Amino acid sequence: MTVPTRQALVVRAAHARRLAAFELRAARAVRSGRPVAVVLGNCQAPPVHDLLSASPAFARTYALVPVAPVHAITAAEVHALQRLLTRTELILGQPVGPDYRGLEVGLEQLTAHAPASCRTIRWPSMFWDAPFPYTVYVRPSPRVHVDAPIITYHDVRILAAAVAGMNAAETSALLRDHRPTADGLAEVRADMWRTYGSFDRFSDVPMLDWVQRPEHFASAFWTINHPARFVLVELVRRLHAQLGLPYVPGDGPEPLGDPITPIDAAVLGDRPGSPRSAWVVDGQTIPWDRLIAAHLAWYATRPDVVAAGAAEHADRRARLGLP
Repeated sequence: MTVPTRQALVVRAAHARRLAAFELRAARAVRSGRPVAVVLGNCQAPPVHDLLSASPAFARTYALVPVAPVHAITAAEVHALQRLLTRTELILGQPVGPDYRGLEVGLEQLTAHAPASCRTIRWPSMFWDAPFPYTVYVRPSPRVHVDAPIITYHDVRILAAAVAGMNAAETSALLRDHRPTADGLAEVRADMWRTYGSFDRFSDVPMLDWVQRPEHFASAFWTINHPARFVLVELVRRLHAQLGLPYVPGDGPEPLGDPITPIDAAVLGDRPGSPRSAWVVDGQTIPWDRLIAAHLAWYATRPDVVAAGAAEHADRRARLGLP
């Protein structure tokens, strides 16, 4: 018989407390007499939930139950959510595919538990890498990406250096001296529109048309999948419009303002905004030498990640003129 470690027991207890809190909130929402509503999606869903909760018009109309994002939800919470959905009248959901992480958390899988009277409003998984052409995910297996050290994301320049067998000094020189062409950057942006524009086109509240305005280029996202608060506010305004509700946004902190990704002057061009010279994680600026050393050392232990990244991002490396 395997004895659980202390850490496993702590995690199990935390999950049990979170499940109990969810079930209590769900019961209160059902008893409130207002239509029950949920927000379903990735890391962008909790701040959208919070903004909706802070809206007097929305709070008067719906009883909103907080739901863990799909990357963090447990199997027990999925079962509890399925039970709640049978009593739900409004689902605000992102396009999550079926069986994500082996759980039935795909949007269509979850909406199937709701009554026929339930309204579903689809909003996009917002992604904006135009200011961050070097920031990528690496997926050694489909739909599962692997976090890199310190910043969790991968820098395609450091990845290219690992593929080419460069040392830390050579990689530093590559990052310092490399300048992408305007055509290459335009091709990378076109790739993004082809890949992520489909999320937007099949949503009830499209956002990329607004995000891609020149005045939003450098300020709309903190990193490729973390929109700034004003973007989330605009999304919530559009959700209110779908529901025929007034919306008056208030002030508040940046819910997804960590980490902060650099923006190169060459990428920014003549658009409004200021370049950002380094990664900022937990409020601390990360020196490039430290980041390069950590990534190269980790890549040396994970040739599978290097091979997967080389294949997945071959087109981007070519378009940016990287080895």
